[in-house]
Amino acid sequence: MQGIDVENWLKKQTDFWSVDDVNSNKGVRLLNAWTPQNPTSTIPALQTTNNNDEGRLSNYFIENGSYMKLRNLSLGYTLPTATVSRLRMNRLRVYVTGQNMFTVKSKNFTGVDPENVGWGYPIPTTWTAGVNIGF
Repeated sequence: MQGIDVENWLKKQTDFWSVDDVNSNKGVRLLNAWTPQNPTSTIPALQTTNNNDEGRLSNYFIENGSYMKLRNLSLGYTLPTATVSRLRMNRLRVYVTGQNMFTVKSKNFTGVDPENVGWGYPIPTTWTAGVNIGF
């Protein structure tokens, strides 16, 4: 997927924090929030209240959502007939399949998975292994 912009609204939870917001954990990105000693930070300053409604939609939340993902990969091997016939079988195949093996995303994307931006969770990687036997 190339050339798309996504709204990374998870930044509302990780980049905006009030001192009185004690009911949730925040990400480590807040450790780099704006301060007089850190004036080049793009993360807003920590504050006790949000008088300016800093979480409202703006281009701050829009990020490069381009990514490359290996969605499915399946490898298998069927043993030769001469080999499996000695085991009193007609066919023996072993295989392994992986789904969502890896994702390469833009270095500027701060979310977890650009394909699943709104939830903040990556699409899980799953593995399946098996044996197909014919008698």
